[in-house]
Amino acid sequence: VKTQRWRLANGEELYDIKVDPLQTKDVSSDHPDVVARLREEYEDYWADLPPQEQTLSRHVLGDPSCPEVVLNATDWHRGAKPWHSGAFNGRANGAWAVTVVQDGRYSFECRHYPREANKAVEAENAKLIIGDVEAKATVAPNATHVTFDVELKAGAYDLETFLASGKKSPRGALFVYVTRN
Repeated sequence: VKTQRWRLANGEELYDIKVDPLQTKDVSSDHPDVVARLREEYEDYWADLPPQEQTLSRHVLGDPSCPEVVLNATDWHRGAKPWHSGAFNGRANGAWAVTVVQDGRYSFECRHYPREANKAVEAENAKLIIGDVEAKATVAPNATHVTFDVELKAGAYDLETFLASGKKSPRGALFVYVTRN
């Protein structure tokens, strides 16, 4: 929480930035009333926001003005949050919020690395779920990606991908390139 004078960090550390602009001295014990007031303002702010379902930004698929949409895992709205390159070594998975704007056949090119990397997807099996549509595929050895072609109706969906190898838990494709055929 920030005001003209105060910074409340992590709900408990308080800094008087007028006298300590570098925020080096926690003064929360000297001003418990300010800490309490700023915490309450913080909670009131978040309580006043509409539910996430009403404000969720969806990726638009199938609009003729954008023939290809590139999804990456940092845009998952639920599930893991792979915000750093360490996710390439992990087993993270999540779902994208998408809106299909017109009925048709769509192609989903699922990759663990972006196209530019030209690296193997390192999976044996793959699955894609979008709404009620589910597709499965076997991944060729050393393949850089796996592609699913599915028939979709216009509507709002969650999109999930799964890349699996042996007995390891599946992970999500970190990059998905989507086109309407």
